[in-house]
Amino acid sequence: MFPWPLILAWATGLLSQEAVVPPRHVLAACDTVAAVLAHAGSTSVDRSNGTVENERMSTASLGCRLRLVGSRALFEGHEPADELLRTTLAAKGWVEDWDYGADGPDGTAFGFRHDGVLCLFRAMWDGGDDSDPTYVPSDRYELLAGCTEGRE
Repeated sequence: MFPWPLILAWATGLLSQEAVVPPRHVLAACDTVAAVLAHAGSTSVDRSNGTVENERMSTASLGCRLRLVGSRALFEGHEPADELLRTTLAAKGWVEDWDYGADGPDGTAFGFRHDGVLCLFRAMWDGGDDSDPTYVPSDRYELLAGCTEGRE
């Protein structure tokens, strides 16, 4: 089960525009993440600069944020955006930080580090209702990403 109030805080933070520019190496990491998401078959990918919340460390710092919204049907026969990020970033030499990992029926969360940058990811979908066989889950898929300076 995911902490929905924290997810809502993330989403709210993603929607606010702040007139700040993260360091170049953070922007370069976001460019890499955005390039991977561009191949994920989403309905839209939004990008902004501003505060990135690190829920695990209870901190916030300057970074960039990406939000992908799409349909799970678009991934038929392809890797979902979260799996595509994991495989592509690992192949590029990024290191998964297992302290940020969590999985459940309604989503996944994970973090990757590269060149002094920490990127946090959270993918969400409707996992259904095992207690109600008539329940039809939503097709919506959403992925939130935030990259900021982070110690290796």
